[in-house]
Amino acid sequence: SLLACSDFLAENGYQIEGGGLTMTVLLLKLAGPLQSWGSESRFTERGTRHEPTKSGAIGLLAAALGRRRTDSVDDLASLEFGVRIDQPGTFEEDFQTEHRRAWDKDRARWVADASKSLPLTRRHYLADAVFIAAFEGDSELLHACAEALDSPVFPLFLGRRSCPPACRVLLGILE
Repeated sequence: SLLACSDFLAENGYQIEGGGLTMTVLLLKLAGPLQSWGSESRFTERGTRHEPTKSGAIGLLAAALGRRRTDSVDDLASLEFGVRIDQPGTFEEDFQTEHRRAWDKDRARWVADASKSLPLTRRHYLADAVFIAAFEGDSELLHACAEALDSPVFPLFLGRRSCPPACRVLLGILE
């Protein structure tokens, strides 16, 4: 709830005056069956951190706002970011094989193209984790993000496209 989040913020150094915050804070609940917050993923090994990364959470906000990968996120990157771990989850590893397909005109169907096989990969995930993420900064920008999270332009994911959220992401805004 927002009251519990307000208590959390007060306990962690945010100034509370007259029952309200002296800043604007956007609160998100990041919960899902799987999450993956990569930081040092390279080639065939795709790791995850124990908690959401600022860049991953900015990607989620950018998707909600309808920004494309080529669009600037400098305004979002200027926001302060923090995470509370409510449920740490467990680490899971997915071993993946992948092959390219080619269209077989004679059989009129897709077939595996053995000449273009790709390397084996290991992808790491957090299973059943729950986090509360907070962005602090420009009030107008955070309100725009909150509106976008209620009606996102692009689908929202918890790090990777295979990781949709299990519930509404937006908890609210504290001011």
